[in-house]
Amino acid sequence: MSMKVLRRLIWDIKINIKIYHLLKLILALIAPNYLKKQWANKPFEDSSNSSENKRMNEFLCKLVAAQIATERLPKNITEIGCLNGIRLAELSNYLRDDEVIYTGFDINEEAIVFGKKQYGHLTNLKMEVGDLFDFIDERKFDLVFNWAVLMYVHPFKIKDVLEKIILNSSTALIIEPSENRYLYNKLIRRNYSYTHNYGRLITQIIGNRTDFLYQTFNMSHEVWKPKYGMPKVHIIKKIDTI
Repeated sequence: MSMKVLRRLIWDIKINIKIYHLLKLILALIAPNYLKKQWANKPFEDSSNSSENKRMNEFLCKLVAAQIATERLPKNITEIGCLNGIRLAELSNYLRDDEVIYTGFDINEEAIVFGKKQYGHLTNLKMEVGDLFDFIDERKFDLVFNWAVLMYVHPFKIKDVLEKIILNSSTALIIEPSENRYLYNKLIRRNYSYTHNYGRLITQIIGNRTDFLYQTFNMSHEVWKPKYGMPKVHIIKKIDTI
């Protein structure tokens, strides 16, 4: 094979790969359920021992502990999109209270099966396969959190999802990359995620209600550096539960 033919072949392969990714981006944009199916079928890879995940888990444990330091201990702590349950397991070990039930769900069955084998010894940790939209319709949450999950929710659906989480929770911790520029809130990124403006959406949901407290702050990139957007923590609490 001549070098000219080889270069042409490589060029064709690159073009086909770009077209393939472009088609996936278009599908994710026009079909809100496309990404859900992608995540449900994605092979699970355990990265819980990476240095970044260890920093993230330490940050989360301290964040949750700070929220409940001056309040009654929550009866349940729920994670939306728990993968294999590593963050819930770390929380259980950090808070050390067997009366708290830790509940997680994820759309990826392979991750849940892996987690049940890995953390089956934790009797107060419950995990199940579940769809985000069905799960939040059926539950009330004492303390609920998510980390880098809502970034994969389509812009057409994100406000409805946030509203159900906030209104059904005593305390909600939303940890996601955020973007204030309107155009970037609507366009899908190359990693098939969206950088929603959570601050604006949460403010719209709460409105003039006086029974909620809302605060937000930027996270350090030393803890988590997402590919797109600024990592932020959003804390929403119902006043009657404080």
